[in-house]
Amino acid sequence: MRYALSLLALVAGLATAAQQVATITGQVRDELGQPLPGANVVLDGTRTGTACDAQGRFSLEVPAGDSIIVRISFTGMEAQEHRLMLRPGTIHRLEARLKFTTLNVVDIHTDRADREQGLVRIDPRLTKFSPTPRGGVEALLAGQLGVTFRSELGSGYNVRGG
Repeated sequence: MRYALSLLALVAGLATAAQQVATITGQVRDELGQPLPGANVVLDGTRTGTACDAQGRFSLEVPAGDSIIVRISFTGMEAQEHRLMLRPGTIHRLEARLKFTTLNVVDIHTDRADREQGLVRIDPRLTKFSPTPRGGVEALLAGQLGVTFRSELGSGYNVRGG
């Protein structure tokens, strides 16, 4: 008897908890009417959210009876926020059209001194070097800033920035 009453209380509690949610469904499009697959639909202030499918459709269960803010966003678009208050068990349809955002134009100015700042000049007197077992251009470049050799036995080398 005690077991039956406990089970009845558990089932009644689950039924009450199941009724405390509402569902938001809809579609997210851009201002040209094209669906936005992968757009984010998030319940603001929580970790509850979903991403739109390939046709821009979504479905999200949210708590009912409280005022909520649903935030819809997509990269390169202006986000939208919708304030809703839904009754338990309701299904609310939400259609969103996001507007494109434009970036401001940025001018970049430089002069020749700025472009040459990263260059390292090799002293012409270094061309008069004594022969070494490595010989050739590798010996000339050895020890210069930005030059590394791959192997002692090979003649391969890397020049940073070159």
